[in-house]
Amino acid sequence: MNRKTLHVVFNSLFGIGGFCNAILFPIVLETQPDSLAQLLKAPVNFLRQRLWWLWPASFLLAALAKFADKKICDRWGHDAVKEMLEILREKGFPGNKEPVHFHRVTLFKHKRWWLCWRFWPWSGWLVPVVRSGHTTLNHQTCFLAPDEADHAEGIAGRCWSTKAVILIPTEDSNMTLPLLNPEVNAKPHDPHAMAEIYAKETFMDTDWVLKKLPHSRSFLGIPVVVQGQPWGVIVVDSRATKIQCAKGILASYEEIARPFIKCLERLS
Repeated sequence: MNRKTLHVVFNSLFGIGGFCNAILFPIVLETQPDSLAQLLKAPVNFLRQRLWWLWPASFLLAALAKFADKKICDRWGHDAVKEMLEILREKGFPGNKEPVHFHRVTLFKHKRWWLCWRFWPWSGWLVPVVRSGHTTLNHQTCFLAPDEADHAEGIAGRCWSTKAVILIPTEDSNMTLPLLNPEVNAKPHDPHAMAEIYAKETFMDTDWVLKKLPHSRSFLGIPVVVQGQPWGVIVVDSRATKIQCAKGILASYEEIARPFIKCLERLS
């Protein structure tokens, strides 16, 4: 049975359970069998005698159907989005032989409420939901994206607040983000000074940079709009000093935007 058929089945079960809970069983409970036609007395009595378990069972049926539809059918949308992010990664880094996690494409979704142990959960956050390749997706790496745009964090937050493409460094810039990892940085350096530069250029807090020591040295942020409303952002991050094929990534996104957004509607 394919996912489309399963989606229909699960939604039908959810509808049946909801109808029984909200309409049928309350009517049966309030109806006096003696006032009904002879043809209806038997089924109403049958239901009334079994409401004690039919009612919770129908509620459980609706809940399980909704859960199964979300977990099984929405997985198709998740997998399709992941494949499209992989297309963007390949366009951005053609012929690349380095490890997959050196060049990543991550989809962030904006959530009004998210528990991440940093600020108030209801501040507004950009949370990673899908990432290209097979690398681990850390849901604790979220970025503040409140209504007050000046407080938005990171490339993701700046892209969200401005609703514009963000490229760091730009194609004509001579700036390069500092290499923060002391194990691969052979030159003597002041960690705090370098973290300050990195934080300023990437719209982050210096303490966060010092704690995380991010490896990425170039970024591309793409705003994502679904049904006319801001949905989230796509962030491409790379250990290369520049994303050489940024225009190729943007062109590829334009090509896949329609099916991509259709898939996101299933993840909304």
